Amino acid sequence: MQFFEKSELEKKMKEKSNPYVVALTGLPGVGKDTVAQLLADNFWFQTFRFASPLDACMESLVGLAAFGSKDSSKPLDVTGKSLRESFNALGGAIRETFGQDVFAKSLVKKMQAMHSHGNTLEVMSFRYVVTDLRKPWEFEALAENFPRMIVLDIIRESDLNERWKSMTAGAQSYALSDQTALLDKIDSYKGDFSFSAVHNNGSLSDLFENVKAVLDNHTSL
Repeated sequence: MQFFEKSELEKKMKEKSNPYVVALTGLPGVGKDTVAQLLADNFWFQTFRFASPLDACMESLVGLAAFGSKDSSKPLDVTGKSLRESFNALGGAIRETFGQDVFAKSLVKKMQAMHSHGNTLEVMSFRYVVTDLRKPWEFEALAENFPRMIVLDIIRESDLNERWKSMTAGAQSYALSDQTALLDKIDSYKGDFSFSAVHNNGSLSDLFENVKAVLDNHTSL
């Protein structure tokens, strides 16, 4: 349990009326999950993913062992396709049926419900980090519902990004196309939000200091 002086408690209560949301974007392998963990460990952020419902569906469909496999290219017994192909096919079918922004709507609703029912003394009830911002409509859903949002574009040099180097040319092209469309939307959006780049080319402590420096420019943690 963390205790606050009265003035600090009043500040937290006012802050709770408007959640503090950080959304992480960037190419695969740049360190988005690492940044999210730093925020959770050091500043009491709660982690969210647009893909969480899809993760749950895939885990139920193919089993925990297959879902947690590091080899996402091996065909699965259940689907006959690789984990990556199965994941994309299931996500595409859900979006085609319910709309491309269905996962964005689901996440916003979950965050709003958690915020409205959260305990004022629990910092995590109003500090959220979204780890997988990839699509323009995901950005719009967050920006329209959480005006204090800060978007952090995590950047890592390609020669240091082992995951990126292991991806096929087609997968890299797809990821670059997603990122370009998202950044174009962010650049043209007229609403109230903040955007900063965070470079991840050094140690974990360097990354932490880079993230903290950027956030300190926007608000006091």
